[in-house]
Amino acid sequence: MDKEFLKSLGLSLKKARQEMGFTQECLAEMVGIHWKTLGYIESGKRDFSVLTLAKLIECLKRTPSEIIVKLPKTDPRALKTIAKAKARQRKPRTL
Repeated sequence: MDKEFLKSLGLSLKKARQEMGFTQECLAEMVGIHWKTLGYIESGKRDFSVLTLAKLIECLKRTPSEIIVKLPKTDPRALKTIAKAKARQRKPRTL
């Protein structure tokens, strides 16, 4: 699931970069990362920080929703586990 999301995100970033007419070297310099790192990000082979994502979005003059187009769906089993955990929560004691 995570790999699919990173690949989708990377492709979206690559498309935006190409639309802006930037090379990987140019965009990487603007963001402050190595151009090979940007290549790995665009191919979905490298996880990266939210700060790097924010810088990329800013340099590409896009909104987050334009770049993050395919969010992974939450596993229904995880939702059930979360619901059970919430049901077990104790109320805080009042003093």
